[in-house]
Amino acid sequence: MPVTNALDFSSASAAEGALKKVKQWMVRAGQPVVATEFIDKPRRSNSITYREATLTLASGQLITLRVISTGDIYQAVLNKSVVPIKNHDDMAKAVAELASAAEKNQAAFQKSLARVKVALPPGMSTPKPKMAEALQQRVAELDGQIAERKATVADLQQQLGAMTDSTGGASSAPELGEWERDVLRALGKKGYLEDGQVSSKDARDVLVGLGYVDRYVEGMPEDQRDNVLTDKGREALAMLDSVPAPAMPAGPEPMSWLGFKLVNQAYVDQVGPMEVPSRFQIGADVFLGLGQDGDKMDIAAKVIGASFRAAKVHYTLAVPTEVVGDQQMYAVLHDVDSVSVATAEDLLDSTKQQLLVDSLEAFKEPQPEWPAMSLAVAYVDARDVVGTDPAMLDSSANAEAVAVLRMALDVMETNYPINIEAGNFDQAALQKRNADAYRRAIAMLDSAPVAISDSGLAQLVAIAAVSAAETSEIADQEALAELLALGMVEAESGLYLITGKGINALDDAGYDSMGEPYATSDD
Repeated sequence: MPVTNALDFSSASAAEGALKKVKQWMVRAGQPVVATEFIDKPRRSNSITYREATLTLASGQLITLRVISTGDIYQAVLNKSVVPIKNHDDMAKAVAELASAAEKNQAAFQKSLARVKVALPPGMSTPKPKMAEALQQRVAELDGQIAERKATVADLQQQLGAMTDSTGGASSAPELGEWERDVLRALGKKGYLEDGQVSSKDARDVLVGLGYVDRYVEGMPEDQRDNVLTDKGREALAMLDSVPAPAMPAGPEPMSWLGFKLVNQAYVDQVGPMEVPSRFQIGADVFLGLGQDGDKMDIAAKVIGASFRAAKVHYTLAVPTEVVGDQQMYAVLHDVDSVSVATAEDLLDSTKQQLLVDSLEAFKEPQPEWPAMSLAVAYVDARDVVGTDPAMLDSSANAEAVAVLRMALDVMETNYPINIEAGNFDQAALQKRNADAYRRAIAMLDSAPVAISDSGLAQLVAIAAVSAAETSEIADQEALAELLALGMVEAESGLYLITGKGINALDDAGYDSMGEPYATSDD
């Protein structure tokens, strides 16, 4: 009796799910699919109405399925030739027939490609202009996205400012006129001004209205109580005069020194000199005290940024390292506490104590944090890493899962220090994350039981039910570790498939290869 087809090609949304199932069957049959397309517009031939679904195989061949409303295959076309199929009403078997036909036709298909001469369109001798145009369009799109993000950030900052103002604090540099700034800075020097010392009474009144200045403060000496700077005023003054370090140069990652990004002399020269309300000005030459194992080292540096938080000053410093060509290179140290910074005169003054730092690690630019990888994702990723190297791919063809993970781990551990040395810190951070994930995966496989458990069998049945499971469909990572360690599943083209050993385990447990329990016979 013919099998009733469960696949639905009656609409584009229904066809999406049907093609996912077909794609899984093709992978299982040894013909991975790299792209699918469904044409929803009905066609008619020989009094039969059908729709077309196209599968692009990894081998480059095309399969076109002409399906009717019931989901049955009316006709199949491999490349440009109609392929006779026996199982029109059983999609799984029909797909297996087509996969077999594609495999048999592969050699002829490759020969036909070798004979084809590709003619360039008139007037075109190179694809580079098209590539440049595409890249320019992409740059324009990214610029647009950046502008949108900046607008969003500005809007959020404005909202945050309104919220903070309502609680009596300043959230961003205040919008003040020049006279208001002069009065605020004058107040910042002593914390108070007598009425006769105020350069502009109108500007002073604006500051009073903003809550930055209090008038006639009780309890203060008579010559200090006319105009007193408030805590809110001090915060506004600090934010008004903060000078962030300039943005790091765009483009390829710069070189590195001890893991710090390097910038050149031109980058440092653009930031000074500039006055800020702190001991050291932007562009000032200073020293950072480093103490290790009882020894002290004074590291020369230049101030290129300042920020004020919780009544403390933190500097961004540029430390000269090496000369490349005719350019002095500098390592950028972020968020250095002012108590560790000194002048040359300070170093000669025994009465001034400089707080030493024991490491420069804390001053590196924060690195992006990558989300942790599950075992399912880590193993697929490891397979992809191994697959990029023909030598490793050959040696891993029949390797166990742990061996594949160890090969991928070796790649990460080899490349990580190379990228650190070259200054490719984002890439190095990603490789470190991957290496950690591979180590966790290896540990899970090493600790897996030697026989399949109930949870392992349940996961095996779940994978069989979908023929080929995506990483997001793996519900139990511990069970997956068990199945990989026992060789009952394997990953291919990003999907988890059941091996012959896994099919035998299903059979022993009373399930067929599709995860369905065998029917019990009535005696």
